[in-house]
Amino acid sequence: MSELESLASRASELTSKVDFWNAAVLWALLITFVAAGAIVFSQRLAFVRAKELSDVQEKISDIKEATARERIANLENESAHLKKATEDERLARVELESKVAWRKLDSHAQSGAASHLTRFAKEPALVAYNTQDIEATSFASDIAAMLHAAKWDVPEPLGMTVMREGPVPLGTNPRLPTGVVVWCTSDEPSRTAATALVGELSSRGFDAIISPEHQNLLGIHPTPTRVVIFVEHKPEGPQGEYKLRAQTKTASQ
Repeated sequence: MSELESLASRASELTSKVDFWNAAVLWALLITFVAAGAIVFSQRLAFVRAKELSDVQEKISDIKEATARERIANLENESAHLKKATEDERLARVELESKVAWRKLDSHAQSGAASHLTRFAKEPALVAYNTQDIEATSFASDIAAMLHAAKWDVPEPLGMTVMREGPVPLGTNPRLPTGVVVWCTSDEPSRTAATALVGELSSRGFDAIISPEHQNLLGIHPTPTRVVIFVEHKPEGPQGEYKLRAQTKTASQ
């Protein structure tokens, strides 16, 4: 074989190889393009699914938050009902206590009232009560202690038996007197002292009045100036601190 034929054969062989590798490059480019498209498509699909996942998670979060808010609202509503029920029970208890609580002048109230009544020091006075009324007996002792602290001339409270007439037709006897009734003689010192005493009791929420009748009290005590305090039955409704609270509440409304 001549050299020319040998070179031609070699050229043909190389041409085939070049065509092969060119085809390989084309196939590689095609595969790369397809892979790139697949990557872009996958990324796009992943983005869409991620967005869908985010939306679902957001809805779940919204539902959880709404459920939590609803639960909190229910708990707050229940708490408010419980607080109201507790407050209603407390008010009912206070109202009941105000109706049944005994009249009481504690040491602080006695001291405060006495400081205003010391200007009538040595004023002869007598505190009386119905022996059949234990509550009145206790309150009479408080009033006597208050007057003693004010340096009035006051002995131990006097127990008296007060009974209604009977048997008589229904409606004959008047209603039982209530509160504190103060009698005094007609002289000015007696009236002034009695008025001051009634004022101190009234300012502390106790029903107290001066009797419109001027009693002849000389037979009880030789001194012409005399004040007699009779503790009657407890009035209906609150007395003392409970009455003052009720008045303050009414005024605020």
